[in-house]
Amino acid sequence: MKQLIESRVNDIDDLSNKIKLYIKDCEVCQRRNICMKRIPEYKSVIFESPGQNLCADIMGPVTPVAADGTKYVLSVMDSFSRYCYIIPLKSYNFDELAPALMNKVFCYHGFPKTLRTDGGGNFRSDEFQKWLNKLNIIHEMSSPHHSEGNCLVERSFKWIADTVAKIARERPTLWPDFLPMVMFNYNSTVNSTTGSSPFLLTHLREPNCYLDQFLGTYSTGIFDSSRTTYDMLEKAAIIRKTAKEAMEATRNIENKKYKYDSIPKFESDDLILIKNADSDKDVGSKFKLLYQGPFMVIQQKGERIYYKKSKNGKTLCAHISNVKPYFKGCFDDYLSNIQKDAYSGKGEVRF
Repeated sequence: MKQLIESRVNDIDDLSNKIKLYIKDCEVCQRRNICMKRIPEYKSVIFESPGQNLCADIMGPVTPVAADGTKYVLSVMDSFSRYCYIIPLKSYNFDELAPALMNKVFCYHGFPKTLRTDGGGNFRSDEFQKWLNKLNIIHEMSSPHHSEGNCLVERSFKWIADTVAKIARERPTLWPDFLPMVMFNYNSTVNSTTGSSPFLLTHLREPNCYLDQFLGTYSTGIFDSSRTTYDMLEKAAIIRKTAKEAMEATRNIENKKYKYDSIPKFESDDLILIKNADSDKDVGSKFKLLYQGPFMVIQQKGERIYYKKSKNGKTLCAHISNVKPYFKGCFDDYLSNIQKDAYSGKGEVRF
């Protein structure tokens, strides 16, 4: 734009700044252009042992729908051991979700102190909240549209899909039948972060796999008859301490790969845009505006921004990575401060 204007008029003062401020004020540009991604330094939460925290999420609907009507996959992962439960579901409503967690996770794994999920409606429902309260389980929810907030279980969907795609290709409507073996293979494999298999960190022994059946071998883990109870407890503590140290080392290595940015600060009553494509059905999916707003900030707590869509509306939450400031009046303010000598001898304003 600058070159085009200068090719016609070459004596405009401060042209670059004028163009910058004019474009900065453009509401359509602000709602379409993607904000430069900022990477805040994440705080690592490393637990001491299995059973303290579980992460859960639902994948689906999966196509084709299974022969028995199953079209969702519930994945639940222990944040320390990385032990994963993979459960097929026909729906994700409370009447099916709660029994699946109780009968196929809690009754095997024990009740966690905390359960982390995304902010999906099925997890935010009053029924689900009351159910967790009765079990005295603290419910932690990641920010809306911020999958990194529940990344452990989010990543599980990739290897679940990759593995099922390879083994269920010839029988695509029977894919739920393969989930138990997918789960066993994952839990039996050494995790690159912990340095141990999820099965070992959970059960303190390696599983007897298919190969062991033919070789006549088996793993006793720490449960050797020659060990005293004290020896077994000490061995268990060493195994889990080593896994914790491996997780901390892996996190430190990964943190060094990124150049972290300071978290942008927003004040009460600031105007912001929220990353969320518009719902105009007449606009093609590739041409939608990517941000909605402007909305008014209520307060900021760390990486979470609380805002309202209207003065008397409900308070909503967004992660800082999905928020950018809204600018209005920058160009008008600039023009109002132009000195009188900005006018040419002919009385024309120099833009």
